[in-house]
Amino acid sequence: MKERDVADPDTVVLVPGPVAGPSFGDLQHRLAAVRSEAAAVRDRAMQLRQALGEAIRGWRPGPGRLVLVPRPEYDQMVARLQTMPVIEQAKGIIMVQSRCTEAEAFQTLRQVSQRTNMPVRELAAQIVAKTAQVPPRGSGRAHAATRSREHAGRSVRAGAGCGETGP
Repeated sequence: MKERDVADPDTVVLVPGPVAGPSFGDLQHRLAAVRSEAAAVRDRAMQLRQALGEAIRGWRPGPGRLVLVPRPEYDQMVARLQTMPVIEQAKGIIMVQSRCTEAEAFQTLRQVSQRTNMPVRELAAQIVAKTAQVPPRGSGRAHAATRSREHAGRSVRAGAGCGETGP
């Protein structure tokens, strides 16, 4: 039976003998060294994490410092920068025509935006565009037409007026 087992090509015969490679003591020594290195790396990583946290807490953007911003947030900031002057101009127009504060003018702009279901930036652009179309103040019919347009524009653009709620 032994002969048949040995002749079988799928049979592996294990024979005890000397083991090639490092001894058990060598492996234990190497394991202790690796654990020591791992502890040192872990300690250094903790030091770097703490230093980075302190640096981030103390960092303030300033001239010459770059700030990395995710793309969607960057696009949103660019859009705000492009529409901000138009919104500021519209607030100024409302303030002059309705004799109200900046906060009241923005509140009015926002309320009309909500009532008309139109974004504030688009409403502001319309107000600025319509105001820019008004001819300069003159005498006679042009002056009367200007006053009439201003009055109609104020009621349409600013709703019920600064600080008031409309229908």
